[in-house]
Amino acid sequence: MKHSRGWLRWITRLAVVASFGLIGWFLWRHAAELRSVDWYALTWPTLLNLLLYGIALALQCVAWIAMWSWLSNLTWHWEDVRAYYATHLMRRIPGAPWYIAGRTLMYGERGPDAAKAALAVSLIEWAGFILTGLIWVAGGQWGLPGVGVALVLLALTVPLLRSWSWPRRWVPLQRFSSGRLYLSLLAYSIQWCIAALMLHIYLRALVPSVALGFWQTGVIWAGCGVISTLAVFAPAGLGIRELSLVALLQPHMGLGYAALSALLMRVIFTLGDLVWGLLVGLSTIRTLRANTP
Repeated sequence: MKHSRGWLRWITRLAVVASFGLIGWFLWRHAAELRSVDWYALTWPTLLNLLLYGIALALQCVAWIAMWSWLSNLTWHWEDVRAYYATHLMRRIPGAPWYIAGRTLMYGERGPDAAKAALAVSLIEWAGFILTGLIWVAGGQWGLPGVGVALVLLALTVPLLRSWSWPRRWVPLQRFSSGRLYLSLLAYSIQWCIAALMLHIYLRALVPSVALGFWQTGVIWAGCGVISTLAVFAPAGLGIRELSLVALLQPHMGLGYAALSALLMRVIFTLGDLVWGLLVGLSTIRTLRANTP
């Protein structure tokens, strides 16, 4: 088992290096074209996207903690916010989904029920992003009728999964009301919209003449996002998401700008995790000190 995990880690690392090697080659081939980029013009879009990422991450945190509290019947504390942001940074570690394992172990200190609830809600979060992302993909393939059919199927899937006995050992969906599950899916859908807006802002700043609208940008981002979310062996879809994004953007804006856009999104996501994680950590320290007699 350890031997196979070692090979998996090495394959993951090689895949990440190969992916970013290809993107680096794309950028080098189009270096002359990219020299015309007004880097100062990217300052405000980057700051705005950093703020938008903070809003999306906060919404994701609220959804996770609310579901964990409902499932475990425990009252949440500010420490739960710090734990979520800290374990979210583990998504950058290559290999298996370490952030789920780290979150489960961290909540294990509060008892087995808290740990089981953390594992279950993390799996729901992972599946929820995939399901809501597929709605965007359906819209890209079949337009509004596709979105309608996807929403109907999703609405029917939730009660079906709640009554299905097989996943109850790991994800006891029957302990959630349908309304709470739909509410969490709405939160994940809003996060897809925010991420699509971030990409749209960068595309408009890089190539103002690009013909992509917000809806089409959202479909492209959801497509590569679902692919990278399914690639659980890669850290936060590292490399998988970038190559998928380059492939989907290239017909609309050229290979050089597509590669640069993919790298900018990766940078803003990583920077956002670090900045907002640090701010939440510092806020937690101040809160604990203020509550210490």
